[in-house]
Amino acid sequence: MSDAQTWYRVDKYSAAKVAPVQVVRATDKTVVVLEKMLYGNVFTERRVNRRSEWHVFYPTEIEAWTQLRDRAVRKVELHKQELQRARTALGEADAALRRLSNGEQP
Repeated sequence: MSDAQTWYRVDKYSAAKVAPVQVVRATDKTVVVLEKMLYGNVFTERRVNRRSEWHVFYPTEIEAWTQLRDRAVRKVELHKQELQRARTALGEADAALRRLSNGEQP
């Protein structure tokens, strides 16, 4: 375990979770992480994609937190756009209901 380096795993579905992991080997596409077995103090190596469906691995903590921050900024922008569309739809619906309640035709 002395050859392992500390990397940082970012969970794709967590709001803000960066976890240190021990990486034995790394390529452009995969990392080999040391994982503790459920029972005892036994570690096993597991090869995973650097950018899997659930996690992304970074060699520095700064890169990991930067990725999380960038993801949060993108989500805020997306929600702002969705809010604007919802406000527009609400305004159109209110205007249509006012017209109809005044007896006007569409």
